[in-house]
Amino acid sequence: MSYTSNIQMIETLGQRLGISTPSTFSKAEELHRRLSIRGVKGLTSTAEVVICLQLAATITGETYDKALCPKLSGLSASMQRSQSQALGQMLGVSQHITIHDLAITHSALPAEELAKEALDQYIQQAYGIDASLPVYQAAALAGACKPLRIKLDKRKIYESSSAQKRVFDTLVEKLAEMAKEINKEKKKKDRATRSRSKRTKSLMDMIEDNIVEAAAEEELKRKQHEEAASATASKRAKCDQNEDDEEYEEWKRKIMLEAQKADHSE
Repeated sequence: MSYTSNIQMIETLGQRLGISTPSTFSKAEELHRRLSIRGVKGLTSTAEVVICLQLAATITGETYDKALCPKLSGLSASMQRSQSQALGQMLGVSQHITIHDLAITHSALPAEELAKEALDQYIQQAYGIDASLPVYQAAALAGACKPLRIKLDKRKIYESSSAQKRVFDTLVEKLAEMAKEINKEKKKKDRATRSRSKRTKSLMDMIEDNIVEAAAEEELKRKQHEEAASATASKRAKCDQNEDDEEYEEWKRKIMLEAQKADHSE
């Protein structure tokens, strides 16, 4: 197909997809030239153009009719997504979607951490995979939502994967099992932590109770000592007063006797 024919096909199919900006058409032409140089087997020229338009619109941020892409390319929806992902990688323009992005889009942020842990575990077992691909990111989130009982729109999360349905479903099942085990272990650790915390708290309560009781006993002893000291002081003061009274009476008696003796001597 000639260069002019390619441009005409890009413009015609682009318009049918709702694309109108020159920057998107220019990017689609560039991608198609690069694709032609590298050579692709198994795709019709129409399918190549549709995928290049799809990639170009994604790069420029222009909206287009995604549902119409498979119809124009002659591919099934799943094949359209997988081929778009594959060609995007080949041309170095594949869109990077993260678990965090998907969690926000699908309102599943509580599953984000578990999804990342499950994917990390999967990477350790499956060497050499590119876990940054959308299929792994989407499958990890979908798998993590299962044990957490978070509802997802299955169709939309699958569309985010850019993979064949069978591949995506298989990955989801594997990652869901891993997420389930990780979540189970987390719950065990949480229960053990709460139990230790409870025991520690009980021990601290006992220590505090003993301290309070000891302080109360000391306070009681102090009060008893003060009361005893006060009673002793009061008794001593009373005794001193009695002694003073007795001395006064004795002095008074002596004075009276002396006065009487003086009267008799006169």
